Amino acid sequence: MKFCPSCGSQRLTETPFCASCGADFRRLAAAMVAPAPRRSGRRTVLALVALAAVVAGGGVFAACSSAGSATASTAGGAGASTAGGAASAVATSAVRATPEDAVRQYLAGVAANDTNQVFDACAIDEVAAHFQFDLQAERLQAIVPSNFLLPSGYQFYAGLNRYGQAYQIFYELRGLAYSLLSSQPVDQVISPVTADQAQQLVKDLDPSHLAGLTVVSIKFPIARFATDTHTLSNFAAEAKVYGADELTERLALVQLNGQYYDVGFTLVRYGSDWKVLNQVSNLAGMPTTGAAQQTTPEDFAATTGG
Repeated sequence: MKFCPSCGSQRLTETPFCASCGADFRRLAAAMVAPAPRRSGRRTVLALVALAAVVAGGGVFAACSSAGSATASTAGGAGASTAGGAASAVATSAVRATPEDAVRQYLAGVAANDTNQVFDACAIDEVAAHFQFDLQAERLQAIVPSNFLLPSGYQFYAGLNRYGQAYQIFYELRGLAYSLLSSQPVDQVISPVTADQAQQLVKDLDPSHLAGLTVVSIKFPIARFATDTHTLSNFAAEAKVYGADELTERLALVQLNGQYYDVGFTLVRYGSDWKVLNQVSNLAGMPTTGAAQQTTPEDFAATTGG
């Protein structure tokens, strides 16, 4: 029996990620045999600039992250079916009765280039207000200041958490856009780059190209873990960290320009409303960048049915 070196939970050998804390076993193994590279000052500055941009855009997030936003209160309900259909056909819903509803609304917003619709499907305000710093530390048996949100019991920190959670969604949406619209990697520096290459990437990343994104199916990542006691226990513990009533994962099979992709999600339920916590499925081994992975319907069925 193997255990995660990050949080101590039992490892699921079929996945490269910890189902409890999301630790990447491959990176942890690499870190044991080689010192971690020093972060360059340039990368740190770029990260701070990106975060500042998110904070400056607070008015956007104020309009779209609350379950009671104007957009949510005036739109119709989202369908719960996992059958195929245009992602953009799903309207924003005030309450998402199932995890599938939240996934469909999120992807519909991506297809429609509708920031409000995407962020309305995400648990930004809820996580900001209910994150339990102490429970996260107990669960992981560690405190990671660079990764943790701040204690939400302090109003100032709860406000900051809102931007931190919104940035997390931005980070994953960026990975999704790169993976669907370009052949460039999102997890490494692209260098050297000419002016022509940069301009071409700008054209490739035109979000209007996402209009044809369709949802084919949405399923629990690995069927046999859906009722697994250990997995459900981990989900319940993680839900408490975010002050949620329930937590689960889904893997969406989507199609764009004739190519199929896997897109992962972790979702939380507050009361009767399901929302996206992040655009990653640890059980399915999806990358933490949020990048979609090319697949086929047959491979999707084999993965989710395992």
